[in-house]
Amino acid sequence: MASVVTSLPDALTPWSAWLKWFAPDLAADVGSLLQRLQPLFGPFRGQDQGGEPDWQGLDDLRSRGPYERLLATEWLLADEVPDEFLRRAVSGEHIFLSPRPSRRRAQRTLVALFDAGPLQLGAPRLGHIALWILLARRAVQAGGEMRWGVLQTPGELMGAADVQYLRALLAKRSFTTPDATHLEKWRASIDESDSANGERWLIGSPHLDVSGTAFTHRVHLRKALDGKALDVSLLERGAERRISLPLPKQEATLLLLRGSFGAPLAPQPSTGEPNAVALQRPPIISYDGTRIAVALRDEPAASVLHVPKSSIDRSPAPRLQRWSYGYSALAAALVGKGLGVLIADPNRLRFWPTNMVIQPFPPQEQLHAPGNTAAWLPSIWLRGAQSHRICVIDHSRRLVRWDAAIKNKREITAEPELHLVQADTLALVQISQDLAAFAWYADNNVWFTRIGVIGSPHDVRTLCEAPPDAEVFFGRGCFCAVRIASDSWRICNWNAPSEAYLARMSSELRVIGVLRDQGRRVGLLTLDSNNLRMHSVDGSHEVLYTAPSRILSHSVCPNSGLVAMLTIDRQLIAFSAATQELRLCMPTGRGNHASA
Repeated sequence: MASVVTSLPDALTPWSAWLKWFAPDLAADVGSLLQRLQPLFGPFRGQDQGGEPDWQGLDDLRSRGPYERLLATEWLLADEVPDEFLRRAVSGEHIFLSPRPSRRRAQRTLVALFDAGPLQLGAPRLGHIALWILLARRAVQAGGEMRWGVLQTPGELMGAADVQYLRALLAKRSFTTPDATHLEKWRASIDESDSANGERWLIGSPHLDVSGTAFTHRVHLRKALDGKALDVSLLERGAERRISLPLPKQEATLLLLRGSFGAPLAPQPSTGEPNAVALQRPPIISYDGTRIAVALRDEPAASVLHVPKSSIDRSPAPRLQRWSYGYSALAAALVGKGLGVLIADPNRLRFWPTNMVIQPFPPQEQLHAPGNTAAWLPSIWLRGAQSHRICVIDHSRRLVRWDAAIKNKREITAEPELHLVQADTLALVQISQDLAAFAWYADNNVWFTRIGVIGSPHDVRTLCEAPPDAEVFFGRGCFCAVRIASDSWRICNWNAPSEAYLARMSSELRVIGVLRDQGRRVGLLTLDSNNLRMHSVDGSHEVLYTAPSRILSHSVCPNSGLVAMLTIDRQLIAFSAATQELRLCMPTGRGNHASA
C-alpha cells in the first residue's frame, strides 16, 4: 500500500512508520488511541538468558580467587622461593586476576496473543489494532521483534513486517471462546520456541482464566457500559493500570474493523438521473466476458449490457433487472443473460430471481455477511440441467455453498441451510456454466481445487508455499498468481505446475489480476487512478490503457482478460487486456432500459 499520510503532528512521529498505512483521518483516530495507551507501558522486561556468564576483559587485581587465575609472578615464587609462596598462601597475600563478567543480554522477542473470540468483537478490536502497533514499536525499540498469534489457534505465530499482517489479525475472527486448553498449548509452544525468555503478552477479555500460565503482561479490553468508550487495564508484576479510551466515530470504526485503511473513495457526484449507477460498487462481468452488469445507486436494480466484439460495434440497449425493495444485495453473478443476486433482510436470505430462501437468516458463524457494504462478496452461480449451486466467500474467508434441485422452470427446491466448503478461502473463479475453481490457505501453502454443480470439490493440489495473508488471482490459460511476499509473486499454471515464474512487484503498486495475452506473454495487471498496465515476468511493463478520468471501481474477468472500469465521470469502460482492444466506452445512468 502506498503511504497516504504526508504529514503527522509531532506527537505522533514515534509511530509514523505504522500510521503511514492509514488514510489521514484514520491515522489521526489511531494516533489518538496510541497516545492514550502508551503511558500504560513500562520498560521492556525480557528475562536473562541464564547459564554461565561470559568473561570480557580484566576488571581488577584481588587478594582472593581460584588458583587458575593466580598472577604469573606469584607462580615464580613457587619455583624460586617455595617457603615464601606457602607463607603468602597461609596469610592471604597472593594476588589474583579478576576478569569482568559480561552480563547476558535479555531475550528481546515479544510474543503477543490476541483473543479473537466473540467477547472481543467490535470495540475491543480497535484496542487490538492500537496494541499491535504499540507492541511492534516496543519490540523494535528493544532491538528485537514482535511475533503474534490468536489464542484460538495455538502454535501459529506471525511477524509484524507490514500492514498485511495487521489486516491478517483483523481477519482472524473466531466464534470459540478460548479456555485453559488453548492457554496450556500456547504455553508449551512458547516454552519450546526461541521466544521463551522474552515478554509474553495476553490481550483479551477479563474473563480469561490464566492461572498456571506464565504471561509477563495481561491486557483486558471491554466496551464501557455507556457504549462510548473502551475500558483498558494492563496488569504487570502485580500492578494494574487502567484507562478509558473514547471511541472514534462510527464511520471510522467500521473502516478500521474491516481493514480498509487506505484513503476512501471520493463521494459520488450527484446527478438527477433516475438510473444513476453506484460508482463505488464494482461492475459484474459474466464468466465468459460477454456481459457486464452495473448496480444502480438509488434503486434495487442492475443494468446489464452486452459487450461488443469491438469498439466500432454497437451494443444492444441495456436491460434493467430489478429485485424487491427492502433487501440488501450481498453478492451477484452473471451467467448467460441471467443475473443472479444474493439478497437479504433481517429475517431471510434469498437468491433472486429464483425462489431459493433460507429463513431465518443464517447465524454469523455460518455466513458473515453484513449488508449495505460497497463491495460485493466473491460469488459464482453454477447451473446444471437439474440443479443450482451458489458459492460465496464471506467476510471471514469461509467459502459456503447453497444447493437447490430444479424440477421445472417454476419449481426449485432449495436446501434449508448453507454448507461450509472451505475455510481461509483466498480466491474463487467460475470456469464454465457448471464448473468453478477456488484457492485456499492451509499448512503454510496455497491449495487449489475444482467444484462442480453437484458433488464435493475434486482434484486437490498444492500451488506453492505462502504466508497466511497471501493474495491469489486467477487468469486466462489456467494461470494464477500468488503473492508470496510484499514484493514477490509466484505465477504458475495450475494444470502444469512446472510452468512457473517469479515476478517482482513494488508493494505500492495495486495488482488487480494475472494475464496471459494472445502473444503468450505472462504478467500481472496493475491499476492506478487512470492507467491500466501490464508487468511481464521478463521485467518489462507497458501502459495498456489510459482512462479519460479517474477510475473509481473495477472488475477483471479471469477467463477472458476483460477489465471493466467505472470512472468518476460515470463512464463504463470495458477493455480487453488479452487483445489490447477497447470494447466499450459509454456513459451510464442515461437513456431508456428494456424491461427484464
